[in-house]
Amino acid sequence: MPLAEKKNIEVTSIVEAQLPILFQDPGKIQQILNNLLSNAVKFTATGDIQVVVRQSRVGDQRKLRISVKDSGIGVPADSTARAIDVLQKLYKVYMETDASLVEINPLIVTEDDHVMALDAKMTFDDNAMFRHPALAELRDKSQEDPRETHANDRGLSYVGLAGKIGCTAETLRRWVRRAERDGGQRAGLTTAEQQRIKELEREVRELRMIYPRRATIARLQPGEEGPRLNLAAYETVRTARGVHLPRVGAPRRFNFP
Repeated sequence: MPLAEKKNIEVTSIVEAQLPILFQDPGKIQQILNNLLSNAVKFTATGDIQVVVRQSRVGDQRKLRISVKDSGIGVPADSTARAIDVLQKLYKVYMETDASLVEINPLIVTEDDHVMALDAKMTFDDNAMFRHPALAELRDKSQEDPRETHANDRGLSYVGLAGKIGCTAETLRRWVRRAERDGGQRAGLTTAEQQRIKELEREVRELRMIYPRRATIARLQPGEEGPRLNLAAYETVRTARGVHLPRVGAPRRFNFP
């Protein structure tokens, strides 16, 4: 890590052998580990940071335990139990609400050794909101970008950007029209139908490339046999797709004097 090297902080790891297979999103695990390491480096002036990966057992289940230890400010020893309780509840909320982000900043220890979250931020997976109607009711559209709200209400993902960067209004309208066609709310070709048309056009181009091969037969040397086409397949595709191409005769041998 560049910042750790800059501060002369040694980062080491201890990984236990024969760890269990972890069935989890690797991106989220990496994000969590990166956040822990970044905070450890940020609040450690000198010393070292150690990443420990071990397995633990809970009944018949084996679990993976990843911990990051540093010699930075940390939590006072007599407040550790309270801090652990807060973090365990934080993890429980994260999992039970299908959150994509749960952040506490700052987390403080008061003079009477209480661990408190002064501010927090949470974001949720939009695709999981059907499982959390109570959370969906808390949505305040007046605090959102009207453009993003307009797109979201129509099943589109849109991020409004400042300045001259972003999607034009015409692009957004085109997306809305496409979504309405796909949902049967507007007449016209759906996205799937347009994709099928592109596939048919590609097949037509391939057929048009096949036919000129027959013309090369006339330019062959005496005794050589021209390229053969799969005539049955050619005719089947040509008829099924309604492609108006000249019919191809059987390959012939041309002998020139």
